[in-house]
Amino acid sequence: MSIIIMSHFPDDNVLLTKVHQQIRQLEPAWVVHKATLKAYTKYPSKFTERPKLPKYKHRLNLVI
Repeated sequence: MSIIIMSHFPDDNVLLTKVHQQIRQLEPAWVVHKATLKAYTKYPSKFTERPKLPKYKHRLNLVI
């Protein structure tokens, strides 16, 4: 399966690099979520609530 990305950026490699970096950062969060969900199904009394899905961090852009 091939994916075609159409963009208005002059250099598509820059876009693909940024997407790749985001995926690399997101993968460990999903691995940890899967492990905690498995532990929750085995021992729910150790948790206060069901583990939630990983979300993006909101970053504050401060201009000094």
